[in-house]
Amino acid sequence: DFQELFVDRDLSNGPLSIVTLSQNTVNDMSAWSPSVEEEREEILVKFIEGATEICNALKSAGYWADFIEPESGRPYFGAYTGSTLFETDHRYKKLGFNINDLGCCKVIVHSVWGAYVYVGSLFTNAPIDHPVITKLTQYNEKQ
Repeated sequence: DFQELFVDRDLSNGPLSIVTLSQNTVNDMSAWSPSVEEEREEILVKFIEGATEICNALKSAGYWADFIEPESGRPYFGAYTGSTLFETDHRYKKLGFNINDLGCCKVIVHSVWGAYVYVGSLFTNAPIDHPVITKLTQYNEKQ
């Protein structure tokens, strides 16, 4: 389901771990307002910085890693593709999220935080028990 996003990578050859990076937000992301827009922009910058750092750590350990740039829906490091993965894409249902159709728009819903969430995704061939990934999981459990 994700091969078309990573046109320069054969995802069928080897393991694929998908790590969702969820940030609890102050604002309800199902409605637009200046404060929602401001919060999304602030989190976007932090997400790109953090995801880049994580990918670089995994690459330094000899693995492939990339993440989806939330604004474009495309891989950050990979080759350009016409395919996208936005936070309201139905594939996020397979990753444990609900997607609510509000009529005018769709919104991603976290199992704990509801629509008060900003979600990003990182893809790697590192095993899910790799120290970089387990450190993320442990950090998330403390939140």
